[in-house]
Amino acid sequence: MRPLLRITSAALALAVIALLGWTAFGDPGVRERAESDPLLVGAPGLVGARGPGDRGEPGGPEDPALAGPGSGGGLEGSSPEAARTEGLGGAPLARTRPFEGEALLQVGDALPSQVRTGSFTLEVLEQAQVERVQVPVTGSRFEVQVPERARLRLVGGVFNGQRVRFPGLGTAFAPADSAHALVGVPFPLNRLVVLDGPSGAGLGDVRITRAPAMNPVTLRGQAADEAVVLEGGSSPVDLPWIESRTPLWLRVGADGYAPATVRVDPLEERTREVRLWPAADLLVRVTGDGREALRMISIFHEDPEGRVIAGGVIERRAAGVSSDGAAWVFDLEGVPGLPTRIEAKGVDLKARPVDLAETNVGLQPGERRTAVLRLDR
Repeated sequence: MRPLLRITSAALALAVIALLGWTAFGDPGVRERAESDPLLVGAPGLVGARGPGDRGEPGGPEDPALAGPGSGGGLEGSSPEAARTEGLGGAPLARTRPFEGEALLQVGDALPSQVRTGSFTLEVLEQAQVERVQVPVTGSRFEVQVPERARLRLVGGVFNGQRVRFPGLGTAFAPADSAHALVGVPFPLNRLVVLDGPSGAGLGDVRITRAPAMNPVTLRGQAADEAVVLEGGSSPVDLPWIESRTPLWLRVGADGYAPATVRVDPLEERTREVRLWPAADLLVRVTGDGREALRMISIFHEDPEGRVIAGGVIERRAAGVSSDGAAWVFDLEGVPGLPTRIEAKGVDLKARPVDLAETNVGLQPGERRTAVLRLDR
């Protein structure tokens, strides 16, 4: 029996050695399959994928020493909050919050009353971008989801058929966590009837901005950054509420037309007619050895019925006026395609305007012309 025992002992020793070797080095086939199968190695971008650290390895998400509430691989064990804020590939989705509450209408000194039906325009400001949202009101209640970090601005609305503004909410604000009470106050109606100059037909795609002064004609690019009051409107245009304690100038334009300016008092109800004429471009050059006396140019147009339309006054020192060494250069845009008179003006010793020169240009719609005024000593 002793030889058999020696054989059995040797066999057991060999089996132990083989087992230790298998454990230490593993099955190379499994290792190769794992490296080629992303679901086995937890490839990034796959929802629910599990990697080597997903099941209790030190430093993995389920290591009891490091895992937080709701942690785990993929969707299994993930919290609802994580599911809401992550998309495919783990990309974050925009968090939102409700802007909700009650809408009320206050007329005169009466107590605010509920709004049966209506809507208001909400501007959502986020990361230098502005999006306008029309929010309905039903049974005096409203609710809309907005980005969590956005600021809001109320533009105006219609409550029970009356156009309203929201005192104190014309500037951007961060919504509160609680419900809001929006009190709308009716305001005077300012209506603009915007017409095509040649035909008298109403125009669409009207754009209205706040102008710094009455000049409808501007140097190129000067009006590009004006604050927008309304765009995409069709004549007649009812202006929204504009926060201003004094009358202000508005620039009224439409695609292909030279803009016009109109003075509006937000507190005064009024309807105005604005005629727009097809646009042209005009380059004005003031030359001559006396050009240093120039202080400004004045522009006038004449419509087909002989009425004079003021085009504005542009000072020589205005931003955008240039010099090429031989002339002062005024590159003008938004000029009506009408007969145009340009006057060069200086000032006398008492600072009174003095006419230095003038010229007339027969502008046609869509063309670009150059006008030259020469000032000699």
